[in-house]
Amino acid sequence: MARIQSPLVGLLLVLATGCTAATNDPTTVGEGATTQPTQVENDSTETTGEEAFVTLSDAGCAYEGPSSMAVGQLSVEMSNQTNGQFDLDLYLLDEGHHYEELAGHIDDERARDEAGEPPLGHPTFATLVAEASTEGEPPGELTTDLAAGTYGMACIFFDQPGSLGGIWPVGPLVVTR
Repeated sequence: MARIQSPLVGLLLVLATGCTAATNDPTTVGEGATTQPTQVENDSTETTGEEAFVTLSDAGCAYEGPSSMAVGQLSVEMSNQTNGQFDLDLYLLDEGHHYEELAGHIDDERARDEAGEPPLGHPTFATLVAEASTEGEPPGELTTDLAAGTYGMACIFFDQPGSLGGIWPVGPLVVTR
């Protein structure tokens, strides 16, 4: 399984494809971090019917699961180690769009959130395909069938109802036929 941990970003997170850097020393970055490409330790190959685990803590969000898989079902267990609400959004990147484009959108979104400006909203080049939410125990679960494409997840923390406490990218997940 690949282990992905990544930095804090702005109000809306969508991750997807492309140019990720391999690492044997992934780290979680908390508040005040800048957006960088998701770090992926890739020790898996394409498979079907995958499981993944996403953990939200006060330090950020950590993903443990495949970085690629064949078309099939993905089941993500969501562990919330905070006192707030944990939302997990799964996005499919439109064909022809790349991670760098998303990273720019996310950088702009984070900056707007930090400046108290209105959010940009969802990017026009990605589609929300599944979402789940959990508060405390037991763990939540997001299960869905995935078609071919590149996906990314948004790990969103609300410290109070409707009050964003943080948002982190997890992914990408490339699904092939």
